[in-house]
Amino acid sequence: MKRPLQRVTQLTKRHRDVWFSKQPNDGLRRRPASIVVTTILWYAYQRYVAGRTFQSVYAIFIALADALTDHAILLQIEEHQGKRYILSNPTLPEENLVAKWNIEENKRDVAEFFAWASDYKKFIQALAKAEGRHVLQEQLTSGLGSEQVMPIFKADVEAVAPGSPSRPNFGYVPSLGILGIAAASSAIPLKAHTFHGTH
Repeated sequence: MKRPLQRVTQLTKRHRDVWFSKQPNDGLRRRPASIVVTTILWYAYQRYVAGRTFQSVYAIFIALADALTDHAILLQIEEHQGKRYILSNPTLPEENLVAKWNIEENKRDVAEFFAWASDYKKFIQALAKAEGRHVLQEQLTSGLGSEQVMPIFKADVEAVAPGSPSRPNFGYVPSLGILGIAAASSAIPLKAHTFHGTH
């Protein structure tokens, strides 16, 4: 099992790639570097997640997504010429990982980073509230790309298709009075029914 930080880093970078690939004029070239995303998430994990208890993995994802633009991590210093951005390299504190953002010609990169971060937060929040497989599939495909998402949903459908070796057999267990997977010898195979419920 991958740890939450590893999971959310993979998820965040995948969403970043898909989002920037949809931007005009070679948007993928302007995506924030992986070291920038990874460093922000690492700082956020140490500050807001480590040592705390969460109700679900989604809650961790939301906390980390919210921290992408946290001023305590990604410093934003107001100056006469505008904002100056600082993200210190944890292994080399004097290195500013977003130094290029402070150059006038790269201001578009900064604006797009914050636009992406905002959309990513909405994406994670929507996933946490998604109800229904079709809704989840649509949201994941939109945010992460069909080539990553569709094989997983296709495998799920095939697993429960008639004739699939991984499809469970269900039966009624009289001693327990429940419907369940018919693994025990005491399970009675279910009778065929019509749509209206008659034998």
